[in-house]
Amino acid sequence: MSNISTFEKEIFISIVKKAEDVFLKPNPLYSYENIVNGCIVTSSFSGMCKTMYAVSNNTWRGFHRTFDSIYGSKEIFTGYFIQNKEKILGALESIKSTEELDSLEDSICNDIKTELFGNIRADQLNSYNKIRKPVDLYIEHIVSMCSEFSGNRIKITKFLFLPLDSQIFSSPYIFSRSQLYSYGIKDNATFKDVQIRKTYNALQDILLKKAIDISNCIGKKFNRIYFDLLWNDRYKKPGNNLFETNF
Repeated sequence: MSNISTFEKEIFISIVKKAEDVFLKPNPLYSYENIVNGCIVTSSFSGMCKTMYAVSNNTWRGFHRTFDSIYGSKEIFTGYFIQNKEKILGALESIKSTEELDSLEDSICNDIKTELFGNIRADQLNSYNKIRKPVDLYIEHIVSMCSEFSGNRIKITKFLFLPLDSQIFSSPYIFSRSQLYSYGIKDNATFKDVQIRKTYNALQDILLKKAIDISNCIGKKFNRIYFDLLWNDRYKKPGNNLFETNF
């Protein structure tokens, strides 16, 4: 027996409809470099232009530099993804399970964390999700919008991890308060508050189970990453890819 209300069911049906365009049949696509470094996006609905990034400046502001740092977090993350483009695309195209994707992302996090040391204050690097969230965002955007990604987009989409941040934690349609409290995630928590990998994994498992429950309830496949369309109510916005739903 599902505990999803009729009201919630209608929301999740709307999200799936939007997700099938945004994640499974995105248009237009962008180059890998434009997704990582940012690019000018034109709204197909209003004609408005805006520079869009897979990871916004709000996230980078959460990393405080050392007094003698050479690079900031944005330069380190983007530099890593650009320098390792072929390796990352090749790895993504061969992913066959959630576990393989998790292992890939965790190795990227470890590499980037090494580069952050000395440039970002050490106390800023204790939180697992502080580094994992930007990596989750880059992988999500590359899989869903990269013109050079030739893997099976539909297959890989079901493995994607949901980037965890304050909007995701505050949504009444994703986690319950009791679920978050049981893992030490308090009201007004931000992405840095998922301190350890064990907590990150537990929260992603809750999302996976809820996605299965929703799928059974609405009779359509609801992937875990689809919860990201609740972020800023993107499922209600016009547009046929993740960038366009940000207008």
